[in-house]
Amino acid sequence: MKKFLFSIATVLMCAGLPILTSCGNNKTATEQTDGTDDAVAEGRERVQKTLEQFSSQLPQPMGAGISLTGLAIEGDYVVYTIEIADADTFNAIEINEEAKQMGLQNIGAQGKTFIDANLGAKFKYTNKDSKESKEFSISPEELEANYNANTK
Repeated sequence: MKKFLFSIATVLMCAGLPILTSCGNNKTATEQTDGTDDAVAEGRERVQKTLEQFSSQLPQPMGAGISLTGLAIEGDYVVYTIEIADADTFNAIEINEEAKQMGLQNIGAQGKTFIDANLGAKFKYTNKDSKESKEFSISPEELEANYNANTK
């Protein structure tokens, strides 16, 4: 049951990622990922604009008492804030290596947008009533390694 609940929450919080990958421009993949400060700045600007557009639609109910309530860039991370209404559901979520791997699996090839912007992903779960929180992060380097391993 815990794994099922965590899977739902992880998939739901990654729901905004396909929107980020739809941000288009006229540059080739090589130009976007050349590692220059300009390319990274452009990537972050695209992600920021998309987050701002999507944030206007928040909170986004995802079912089972789970809502995506926040999307923002904080430092080198896109932060997903997920509010879970039920305390038992919140308490069942375990933050461990398995959680991180599940997050990486759900992000998959969509992580390319983050790689272009040199961003990682941070997932914050909060309980609506207690205001307690749990979180885990996937670094930009982990996202890139995962993307490279899955696109070969």
